[in-house]
Amino acid sequence: MSLLNFEKNTLLYYSMILLFMFGGCKKDNDLEDIYLTQKVSNISKEQYVIAKNISQIDCTTIKFEVEIQEDILPDKIKDNIDDYQVRFEDPFGKMIVVSDYNNQWAAAKCDEESEYKIMLYKKETREYTYPYIFTFRTIR
Repeated sequence: MSLLNFEKNTLLYYSMILLFMFGGCKKDNDLEDIYLTQKVSNISKEQYVIAKNISQIDCTTIKFEVEIQEDILPDKIKDNIDDYQVRFEDPFGKMIVVSDYNNQWAAAKCDEESEYKIMLYKKETREYTYPYIFTFRTIR
């Protein structure tokens, strides 16, 4: 009689393990179909911020200057420029607030072409202007 109870308990135990295995593994990546996107404003497709004087510091670091194209800024941005930050995205997806326009450093992929995006960002509405995109390849 106790042997029969042991077999029932063992069967129940293994059934629960299988249920947890198959129930918990229904999908490899639950976030697979979720994408993070930035909210790009519909102000214009103009690139209000550009990078210039791009140079390599070492294999994993570049340096560049940031310039706001004030002559093409719409009045609604120009009049409220203090509401905006200059941000750039490095090739690793890290978003960085530009603090020094003349001396900006960024991470790079060593011996690979790296892509960077620079844009104006309105803190209040979380809107980005159309990004200025540039690439740079570092050399070991």
